[in-house]
Amino acid sequence: MFMTEEEIREATGLTCPAAQERLLRSWGLNVYRNRANKVKLSREAYTRWQLGEKVKNDPEPQIKLKHAA
Repeated sequence: MFMTEEEIREATGLTCPAAQERLLRSWGLNVYRNRANKVKLSREAYTRWQLGEKVKNDPEPQIKLKHAA
């Protein structure tokens, strides 16, 4: 379940989707914007963040290609 636009606006104090996204990412939350340019944030992730649970920010696995002989 995702937070509503109003809930995100209330949590961030911002109305611009780009500003909301930047702020939420700076807090360590994983957010994205859909095709309608609306910020999407999982209600569970926000609740866990409020309770102080750390979000894993593991780097993406990298693939190393070997040169063919």
